[in-house]
Amino acid sequence: MELDRLLSMWWEPATPTQEYAGQVSLDADGAVTIQLVGTLGGSPLPMKDPEPAVLHGLGNQGPFFTARKLIRAGARIGMPGFPSEVLRPQSLIVGAHVDETTLYDEAILQATYLSDWLQESGIRIEMRQGSNEQKGSVAASYVWPEIRTSQVAPGVTISTWSGHQGTPMRAGYTISETVALKITVETGVLVDDLVRDYVMPILDLVSFATGRSNAVDRLTIRTPSVTQTIGEQIQREDLEYVTEWIVKRPKVEPERLMIHHMRFALMEAPMGFDLLIQRWYKLYKDLRPSLAPYFGLLYAPPTYVDLRLVSISQALEAYHRASKLRRAAMSKEDFAAFKKALLQACPPGKRGFLELKLGYLNEISQVDRTLQLIDRAKVALRRLLESRPDFAVDFINARNIKTHPDQEKGDATGTQMYDLTRVGTFLFEANVMLDLGFDDTQCAALFERQPEYMHLVNNPPAD
Repeated sequence: MELDRLLSMWWEPATPTQEYAGQVSLDADGAVTIQLVGTLGGSPLPMKDPEPAVLHGLGNQGPFFTARKLIRAGARIGMPGFPSEVLRPQSLIVGAHVDETTLYDEAILQATYLSDWLQESGIRIEMRQGSNEQKGSVAASYVWPEIRTSQVAPGVTISTWSGHQGTPMRAGYTISETVALKITVETGVLVDDLVRDYVMPILDLVSFATGRSNAVDRLTIRTPSVTQTIGEQIQREDLEYVTEWIVKRPKVEPERLMIHHMRFALMEAPMGFDLLIQRWYKLYKDLRPSLAPYFGLLYAPPTYVDLRLVSISQALEAYHRASKLRRAAMSKEDFAAFKKALLQACPPGKRGFLELKLGYLNEISQVDRTLQLIDRAKVALRRLLESRPDFAVDFINARNIKTHPDQEKGDATGTQMYDLTRVGTFLFEANVMLDLGFDDTQCAALFERQPEYMHLVNNPPAD
């Protein structure tokens, strides 16, 4: 859907007769903006007016729009003296006028590297023999790929989806293919819940598996409330869900990924599509505090490598806590006796202060926690870790330098920080892949085929 500078009419659902001409545009960040001729409140400077929760619109020879949760972004007096205002919706539903209580039960997700990850195509190219050996022709046909499904929760199914279109040419025709993942929810949910609970986790899986930041190319949603009748059949309308992180498009086509540049392709997952998706959704829920900083690095890495290292250290620490690995230095009984003896020996006026300080005393050190994660991934990352025997100590020292700055601690160079950040990221990914069901030796093979990984292996930091 091309939205930039689309002429349109807008109104609030409660007052459909009060229409405002305007246009839909994309701002510099790729977000949707709606510029109205006039202001909803009638004021020339409406910045203090209440913002509308929903606006309905109609494009010029185009679809219906529902703009949701709008923010007033600006207002101005234009020529010849007419006021106008600019509104920025949190999201836009293209294709229908709906309200906030509408429930949706289907979403079809197209993402940047999804086709590369699935490694399946229905397009078939064959050479047809001509009348003699010197002549022949190229023929293209389409065979529907196998549909893979996974039930991630009662009434929630994820499946592969594909479609194709033939375009006539002067000599024959070309076939273009669309691949996607389809999310079906037996009991409809609100659109924000559909996106948050089911769409984003599957997008993040594709990003994790490909080792690349995946953008949403298109997100189609469906609801039983919006249908059309074709012949004698009632079919649901395809509605497009648009928000800032969907509308923005890369200026150039992304490169197609070779399989050895990914963490793993779908066909390399030994547990198969069904179990992989099920395990990912469970991990996504259990590891949310650790996945957030990891995906923050993948989708929007900070400029300073210092912040990158701190982010992956947060991901590893949160992962350690969520994975229930041992954190206590002493048993509860031994620590209680130790704490009691310390408090009894403490001057009475300092006991309250000491008791607060003893809160985390029974936890093993950050270095020991990192060593536990290293021990778990020692086969998967064998070649990388062999060249960095002091990684745990160096990583935590660098983390402490950045989280607790002190001139006496010194500093690490940019090259050292980069190396520690990348090794820490591979350590995190290896532990998650083991959780998904990849075994140690397969993880090692998948990592060791990646050029970036082998570059780190062959270029350990200088002493």
